[in-house]
Amino acid sequence: MVNGESGLKAAIAKIGLPVVIKPRDAAYTWLDLIQDEGELPAARQRLSDLAKTDRDFLVEAYLKAPGMQLVCVGVRARDGQTRYWPIMRLVCVDEGVFRPELPVPGLSLDEVKQARTIATRIAAALGYVGTFCLEFLRVDDHIFVHALEACPALTGNFTETLPVTSHTENHLRAILGMELGPCE
Repeated sequence: MVNGESGLKAAIAKIGLPVVIKPRDAAYTWLDLIQDEGELPAARQRLSDLAKTDRDFLVEAYLKAPGMQLVCVGVRARDGQTRYWPIMRLVCVDEGVFRPELPVPGLSLDEVKQARTIATRIAAALGYVGTFCLEFLRVDDHIFVHALEACPALTGNFTETLPVTSHTENHLRAILGMELGPCE
């Protein structure tokens, strides 16, 4: 998270170009895509205007390939115990309409472990308790965090109806300090 031109320069030095600039409080919205040095002056002016509003922004690497969108739905209890439903792939069937796909073709056990480890670390760092959904993009055998949601909005039908314990039940168990139910 950065604010102003100095933060932009430091982020680009660390990440390299191209980068996407997003508002911290609306991370699905792009403010700018900077692909080369020639685009920096115009981006600096837009960011200078943004800094005047005292809004922080995110600078992220721009992923050129669309990759595969993966969803890791988990639940974390007060004591830190974390459980996961099977990782799903989101397939776009129409503009803004996604269908969960399970099992995910070509997803290795190492990638499942990596995604769950990242999700566990993020939930723990936030002190999060309850059901959460971490979206990943898989591009060229690399996994990138895409979004964190406090509910499994896009995969709710699966996690609500098929597993032994639904995400709603496990959410209540987590916040009430009860033992978590099985997810698989």
